[in-house]
Amino acid sequence: MKSRVHLFPSAVLLIFAGSVNAQDFNLDVGDTFSVGNPAATYAAGAGQAGFWNPISGGPPYQFTLFDLNQQATTVTTDCQGTGGGGDYFFDNGATAGDDQALLDDLQDIGGAGGVYTWTFGGLADGFYDIYTYSWAPDNPSYITNITGGDLGDTQAVGGVAWTGTHTQGGTYARHCVTVSGGSLVHIEIANPGSGFASCNGFQIVERVNPCPGAEPGTGFCDCATSSSACGTTGGAGNGCANGSNLAGANLAGSGVADTAADTVVLQGSGLVPGQPGLYFQGDNAINGGNGVTFGDGLRCAGQNIQRLQVRGADAGGDSETNISVSTQGGVSPGDTKHYQLWYRDPAGSPCGSTFNLTNGYTIVWF
Repeated sequence: MKSRVHLFPSAVLLIFAGSVNAQDFNLDVGDTFSVGNPAATYAAGAGQAGFWNPISGGPPYQFTLFDLNQQATTVTTDCQGTGGGGDYFFDNGATAGDDQALLDDLQDIGGAGGVYTWTFGGLADGFYDIYTYSWAPDNPSYITNITGGDLGDTQAVGGVAWTGTHTQGGTYARHCVTVSGGSLVHIEIANPGSGFASCNGFQIVERVNPCPGAEPGTGFCDCATSSSACGTTGGAGNGCANGSNLAGANLAGSGVADTAADTVVLQGSGLVPGQPGLYFQGDNAINGGNGVTFGDGLRCAGQNIQRLQVRGADAGGDSETNISVSTQGGVSPGDTKHYQLWYRDPAGSPCGSTFNLTNGYTIVWF
């Protein structure tokens, strides 16, 4: 088995100040000093030409990125984990030019047990395809597992010789991720148990449509990390305990948050069976998204409240909307809105207020 020798240049941290411009990025990871970076005309697997950020020096690879036009932004990278970790270069005889510049240098994730998580911060709210390149120039039979995106799925990459064309599963993994409320993007790169795992680089491509198969929004303001006025808590991601469910009620969603073709359904679960609840919308995530005590729970969504729909919970404690959420809420493309379900709990109310709320739920509309 070929061992990997790592290069650790003395300059391991380059920070470029600026503001966020475009939200598309190309990154070449590894020993960029030995092989250079792809030219700005190189589009790679994503079909996205533009400036390639040289990311070298070994973990934690903390950089602030330039966009495709080589304009400074505030989007950042970070890499943490265990394993090989360092920059590596191998001259593969089949690669040439820009393909060689991307694929022949890499971050060595290491042998069995090696795993690193890359974190991207500062991306504007929206939807992105993340292309992660993981091809081993020293031995193309090596496999790397890439996990991430809204679905958290793991894709195996590698095991093929270079043929002159990038392919999903051959040279890269592709994950779709939703950024909401400034959330971070995490991509895990791991060795599945043999050989060496690799990371050659990334392409971050902003997309118009939401990620397929993903929820239209994200939860916030749960009672697992806060508590009600009388000290009750709830399960992870839920509101505070109610008289029927000590884990509290949950608000989630399904569908596509497209104002031109809205299919969003807000879904409450863990509610008090047979009791009504009001689905409502606000412009603000109260108290920095942590909420404030209200009734038996937490008030999470506020400012410019829009009443959406009153729905009764079924025998299983579930309910859902059956209206156009965007129409009822007066939503425009690009709006970020926060949702919550305020429901009755007349019999077993833990704090005696006879009402409670779910967690909050944020949707970025397009």
